[in-house]
Amino acid sequence: ERKMLQLVEEILSGGIDVRPYRLSGKSPCSYCEYNSVCRFDWQINDYNPLVSFGKTEVLEKMDVVDG
Repeated sequence: ERKMLQLVEEILSGGIDVRPYRLSGKSPCSYCEYNSVCRFDWQINDYNPLVSFGKTEVLEKMDVVDG
């Protein structure tokens, strides 16, 4: 309940963009307990698209893999 009140205050003060991620067509909105608070509407708002990387790609981006 305390977290929900904190989120409401931040949203109302403009401190949080209501822009959940979307990865491989899936979003946490389908199971989020706070959707009545954030009021994200997929028809109006945009998702924050995430790109999925394999293990090798992640390590390369971190410069861990010797090349």
